Amino acid sequence: MKAAEARIQELLVGDAAPPLAVQEFLKGEPVFELVPGDVYVVELWASWCGACIGCIPLLTKLQEQYPQVKVIGVSVKDPDLEKVRTLVAGQSDNIGYRIAIEKTREQSASREGGEMARRWFDASYSLGLPEAFIVDKAGKIAWMGHPGQLDEPLAKIVNGKWDIGAAAAAHEDALARRRVRERKRVYEKLEAPYLEGESAAALGIINEAVAENPDLELEFGLYKLRLLMRDQEANQGAILDYAERMMGIVGEAKVEPSRRWSELTGIAIALSQFDSKEVNDDPTLADPDLAAVAVQAMRLAGEIPYEQEMGPQLNSHMRLLHEAFFVHALMGNGQMLAARERGERILGETDVEAMGNQNAELVAAMRMELDTMRRRVEQCKRPGPT
Repeated sequence: MKAAEARIQELLVGDAAPPLAVQEFLKGEPVFELVPGDVYVVELWASWCGACIGCIPLLTKLQEQYPQVKVIGVSVKDPDLEKVRTLVAGQSDNIGYRIAIEKTREQSASREGGEMARRWFDASYSLGLPEAFIVDKAGKIAWMGHPGQLDEPLAKIVNGKWDIGAAAAAHEDALARRRVRERKRVYEKLEAPYLEGESAAALGIINEAVAENPDLELEFGLYKLRLLMRDQEANQGAILDYAERMMGIVGEAKVEPSRRWSELTGIAIALSQFDSKEVNDDPTLADPDLAAVAVQAMRLAGEIPYEQEMGPQLNSHMRLLHEAFFVHALMGNGQMLAARERGERILGETDVEAMGNQNAELVAAMRMELDTMRRRVEQCKRPGPT
């Protein structure tokens, strides 16, 4: 067995739950040990994760519905613990379940995370936050997945009608079908060269992995596109060709609508250089040919009947982000009138004040997006490039 494989301590459905490695509780009666005979919902979240904040009402409702279940939200991969404390204090009246901070390694917090991130999130092959786990009365992981899908399994587990053997078999089948272990190995090889700017080496790792297993292209295609964009001038033709290829792959992939939307918007963000500070300040500096394909990707994303499960506020935020990416791409392609019309429409339709303060972080983020959209609209009114 390779060294990388040996380091992986899997956490699968049916396995005994790892210890609850938390250092302090910010809300609710502290629980430092998972006691047999009790059912627990352990949700991993982070203060920088908008979707996590959007789950607060859902988890509060579940705790009210099942008072015998201990619902615990554990902050992981949070480099700024003071921000976590401030957020929880500000949301205290809206949070109806326990909130804790994970034990950190080497006395410091980071995006890598501490003990909960390592022994729960990483070990379970989780790819994004929020991630929830149900621990049954026997102390085993009975279910894991997005908090928005907790209702059905939790009801069956609480009522003693959950077939954990069947759930474990289905989970193992899903891991094999989605080639999760193979993806994990590629990620481990790719991380260092990708982050350290060794583009040729990183591209070689992706190309080799996809040649061995074409199903992995959906997982690593965006990484490849971003790597090609690092030398945009030299790779212009390859970028255009690969972006078209990725849109075709995403369109044919048998994945959930949210994943398809995310991949298409990721393509648009890369091509329109949304992450570049200079281009973000002035979208007209984007390459118009690449931005044209970005517009195409956003049109395809707009056709997806994608709706978040965490309530109307998060839905509104996702729609606002979609329009922000779309307007940016249109401006990069020189379609100033179309960009202006889209921007003015979303400004007229979005009323953050009507949302109240139940999700203050999300509302603040939306206000910032709307301010940016107003600047975009004003720029579109000016004659010629800025």
